Amino acid sequence: MNTPRINTPSRTQVLHRLMLAWVAALALITLAACHDDESSTATAITAQPTDQSVVAGTTATFGVVASNATSYQWQSSTDSGSTFADVSGATSASYTTAVTTFGDSGTQYRVVVSGADNNVTSSAVTLTVTAVGVAPGISVQPAGQTITEGQDVSFSVTASGTSLGYQWQRSTDDGANFADVAGETGATLTLTAVPLANDAHQFRVVVSNSADSVTSNAALLTVNPAPAIPAFTTQPASIAVVAPGTASFNVTVTGIPSPTLQWQLSTNGGSSFVDIAGATGSSYTTPATGAGDDGNQYRIIATNGSGASTSDAATLTITVPAVPSFTTQPSSATITEGQDAQFTVAVSGTPTPTLQWQLSIDSGGNWSNINGATNTILDLTGVALVDNGRQFRAVASNTEGSTNSNAATLTVTAAPAIKAWQTAERVSPDIDGDVYNYQIAYSSNGDAIAVWQDLVSASIGTNIWANRYTPSTGWGTPTLIDSGDGNAQVPQVALDENGNAIAVWEQDGMPANCCGYTRYDIWANRYVPGTGWEGAVLLETIDGVSNERGASQPQIAMAANGQAVVAWGQGDASSGSSIWANRYVTGSWTGASLVENATGIAGGPKVAMDASGNEMVVWVQSNGTQLNLWASRNSGASEQIETASAGNPSSLQVASNASGETVAVWGQGCVTWANRFAPGAGWGTATSLQTGSPSCAYIPNNQVAIDTSGNAIAAWVLNTGASITTYINRYSAGVGWLGASPINYGGGNFQFAMNATGDTLGTWKSSTILAGNDAYVSGYSFASSVQVFGGSGLDTTGLKIAMDASGNAIVLFKRAEVAGVRNTVWASVYK
Repeated sequence: MNTPRINTPSRTQVLHRLMLAWVAALALITLAACHDDESSTATAITAQPTDQSVVAGTTATFGVVASNATSYQWQSSTDSGSTFADVSGATSASYTTAVTTFGDSGTQYRVVVSGADNNVTSSAVTLTVTAVGVAPGISVQPAGQTITEGQDVSFSVTASGTSLGYQWQRSTDDGANFADVAGETGATLTLTAVPLANDAHQFRVVVSNSADSVTSNAALLTVNPAPAIPAFTTQPASIAVVAPGTASFNVTVTGIPSPTLQWQLSTNGGSSFVDIAGATGSSYTTPATGAGDDGNQYRIIATNGSGASTSDAATLTITVPAVPSFTTQPSSATITEGQDAQFTVAVSGTPTPTLQWQLSIDSGGNWSNINGATNTILDLTGVALVDNGRQFRAVASNTEGSTNSNAATLTVTAAPAIKAWQTAERVSPDIDGDVYNYQIAYSSNGDAIAVWQDLVSASIGTNIWANRYTPSTGWGTPTLIDSGDGNAQVPQVALDENGNAIAVWEQDGMPANCCGYTRYDIWANRYVPGTGWEGAVLLETIDGVSNERGASQPQIAMAANGQAVVAWGQGDASSGSSIWANRYVTGSWTGASLVENATGIAGGPKVAMDASGNEMVVWVQSNGTQLNLWASRNSGASEQIETASAGNPSSLQVASNASGETVAVWGQGCVTWANRFAPGAGWGTATSLQTGSPSCAYIPNNQVAIDTSGNAIAAWVLNTGASITTYINRYSAGVGWLGASPINYGGGNFQFAMNATGDTLGTWKSSTILAGNDAYVSGYSFASSVQVFGGSGLDTTGLKIAMDASGNAIVLFKRAEVAGVRNTVWASVYK
């Protein structure tokens, strides 16, 4: 029966393809050779020429790979290698013959490779010339192999025919489908350090030439797991029980083959162990215990053909029943009405006692249980003045009896006067132009500074202004603080606990340059109480062609001790950008330094700082496909803190508390996300904040703040298409994010501030500017709203708010003095 023939390329095409494959292989071998010892100058052949078989009327090509070669000379022999003569003009690493004839069959070739230090001659190879291509045939099929994981394995085939080509193939689905094994084009396939995952793979080879192709039988690879000595992945844990209870010990053990187990007991502190009859499982439960079992130790021995392993010894501690006893008594407390109070006890006893808190309203004459108060801590929230003088105690009970704690007295004092919003006043000069990008910062002692950018006119440009507030004198006189050259914009400001302040901004330091950009520089001005503004200082001094696109988006953070850091994005002429920073320490700036030298785009940094001056810089950086978030602490190694693939992050905000705990919040893929950093633990995993709320989030209004206890609040705007609502999620230290809650005020106009103790204040724009105190129910609801300022010409979005350590606050907003001509910055103080 005739076998159907497959249309195949011409002989010339096949030879051409083989030649391309050979040249590619030669290039790979040459590349690999380049990684050898580069210190050696001796010439050496790393890949010998090989025999060639061609059809008469075609050419043959021989090649060699050598290191440290300076010249080549190919030679031929027509007397079976007795003598060799140079081939004229054959002076390259490869040599292609003229069109062959039958008389060329049997000719041998070699090459002399010369270098600076020595010459070396290759092996001699033979040219075979046949009349026509001989179709491939397989005489020896590849055989199945069995190995142990980690070993090498080879499959070979013996085939006949002219100018044969080989392609090995692999099947991972019991031979249903085969795929080429990249680069495996010889008669032998060798796999090194084979993993267990390759068990049951099948291998075959397709042998082909210009005449035909033939596929070998499939050979099965069996990979057996390597023997492994037993290992305990879970050790037995020490246990304390109350007599006559029982104790259970458990282990998890691995090993190949599966090990046998034997539990052992020591009654002499681990000096010797004896087998426990019948205890041969992964868990062991003791009989009923007694006082004599206290201190017994238990371990297990796992054994297989590879060896034996012994677990750690676990200790059994026996306790005897005891009547409850208070080791920590509740302490009396004094608070202000409206505050929370807490009473705490610690109790011992066997078995573990239950607790019940009690209340007395008649100086201890009578006591009544407080429903649900059965923990070691009793929390009282929003205590009223009427609770003054009440007493609290805990009753601890177990099967052995009950004990009363001491009585603790609650003293409640009247609350101080309630803070209120003061009359709003203008803090910027009433001059022509418009104000933008106003910011406010508060110090812990109550000083505040506002900064803003004022556009005088298109011809004059923009300037940076500042005004200072003190509790004793109120607002001062607006002061122009930029360098006076070029447009100054996007100011930021921060204060330390002594009222020292630093303002930063970007300012065009050079007109449009060679590449059509206006280069911006980063400037700063420092305020010292009693002295005033010290004068504008240039912070970004990385001039030159490689950075002619300039700097942008400066951000500042300041520690309580006056240390500060300014971070910004720095562009270059090749459309790349990196993150830079300059630090203020002990009276001077340290100079611009690189935080992240990105291969692509890195920008939009946000910066925060703890009380000791430890800084955290977070920025957006491109990986070539999308943007991700990266962070660096104290200019250490950069770390990616966001791995979502849906969309690019935007509206990044970062906040740190005094101990360095940091929260980053951003929008991405229609979702608001957060990640938290803790000193000693690092960054966690990015978490969606929209649990309990619908999507999609309207990104540009993310906000975040964190107090000294690690509690945090994040806010964002949710646009469902039918309505715009502000949502808040609260992070409770030790618990996590508590779930999204709508506050239903102001849409995108909502702003809030939090101080170190967790006091929180929100403000928003309706027909007037409103504010509300914080009240935690199932979420923060700023329900007690009051009007801060009403009237015409109010800005619809530009609210800024800050708070000091005592809960005083300032809100900034914009007002049109003359519509379309002049706007000014206004402020209202909450105290």
